[in-house]
Amino acid sequence: MGQNQVHDFNPGVAPDGLFWTMPIHRKSVAFDLDDGTAAFHMTGLAIPDFHDIVNALSANPTTTPGVVSFDVRWHGKPGTTPMRIRDASNGFVGEYLASTATIAWSAHEPATHFRFATDPAATSTTVNTAVIGHERNGRFFH
Repeated sequence: MGQNQVHDFNPGVAPDGLFWTMPIHRKSVAFDLDDGTAAFHMTGLAIPDFHDIVNALSANPTTTPGVVSFDVRWHGKPGTTPMRIRDASNGFVGEYLASTATIAWSAHEPATHFRFATDPAATSTTVNTAVIGHERNGRFFH
């Protein structure tokens, strides 16, 4: 695994062990579950390149500064009934809608002059399934 991987752009691992997670500005996300749509958009996000997953998860990773941009959009499938899940024993409740998703993504690493960009989002294909929804868990369960 990762033998040929040369780029791994991610937020890293926080001191408390939380990984690949970071706060984002509220304006980066839009959703209308009644309409069955959602979007997640970031432009020029400064993020380190860990180069591979082994380095990314190591105790003392080395990184190179990078910048990523992406636009993800979900569109609910017409006529789909929302799926409701409630698991009181694990403190989890959610409502989800089957959808399709498209993404356009790009990365730039100024120090090495590396650039990558996907094809336009319009050429994306949802391979298996995508979902949008809302959930409550942990202290927000009740």
